[in-house]
Amino acid sequence: MEANEGAALLSMYDNLRSAYVAQKQKLVQGSVFLGLMAMGSKNKRMRVLLDAAVPASALGSVANELSRRGLAERAAADGRLTLSSRGIWEAEQTKGVLDPSALLAYIDEKWFRCFDDIQAAVTDKEKILLFVLLSARGFSSSTGVNLHITKAFEAWTDTVVSTSRFLFANGLTGDTGAEAELRTDGARGGLQPLVNFFRHSMYLPKKTEGIFVARNMNYFLDLESESRVEQSKLSYLFGLVLGGKADLAMADQVHAYCRERAYELAAKVRPAGSPSFASSQFDQLIEAALRSLALKT
Repeated sequence: MEANEGAALLSMYDNLRSAYVAQKQKLVQGSVFLGLMAMGSKNKRMRVLLDAAVPASALGSVANELSRRGLAERAAADGRLTLSSRGIWEAEQTKGVLDPSALLAYIDEKWFRCFDDIQAAVTDKEKILLFVLLSARGFSSSTGVNLHITKAFEAWTDTVVSTSRFLFANGLTGDTGAEAELRTDGARGGLQPLVNFFRHSMYLPKKTEGIFVARNMNYFLDLESESRVEQSKLSYLFGLVLGGKADLAMADQVHAYCRERAYELAAKVRPAGSPSFASSQFDQLIEAALRSLALKT
């Protein structure tokens, strides 16, 4: 780049930075480029760029060259020019504000790194919600916890409370305060506290390798495939809840609790003739999954 072109580019950049700050926008890591990327509105970006536009005549002979090289673009009918994304990038590299590694680190942090939470431990409230679906045998979208069916919310509230008590009594969680959180209106509880409690499941899809699904207030475990459920996946999910306490005695206790809860919920929340995993076939499958987990622990 010729010296006069470089000087014009940096002058336009300084003008852009001033226009950006004048609109009370915060620089991101000192960068206008990243700040513009972070803006939620294309119209806001346009306003900043338009405010920073300069008459082509003010640039003299370099105006055409900056446009030809894609460093500047026409921003208004009167021929005013503003920097393009490439122009901003070139200017910030020249000034040492931004380099390729910093740009990629920002993109990675903001739009990628989807699996950071995979290795994170399952929290106590996440254990409760995961165990609710395991005990209810919510192994498909049609057998999960659908909070749109408001007439079932009391049964689901009871299930979450019962689950929290069971896990706490067996040393699998601490005191999460789940019952107080759910029964804010007294013994009966309400729908909104239940909806709010299920929001604690935000990171469970990542922590369960995508098995836990939250879709439009319908929560389920994506386990069913051609009317079958893999034992190994059940063992894996129970392991996230039981951790190192999955011995044979605990396995039997958990199986008894889950079996009772599954049949109780099948009667309370499943319409007659609707899909259900409350059957002896799945009793045996869950027992085998738990005992397999216990023998590995």
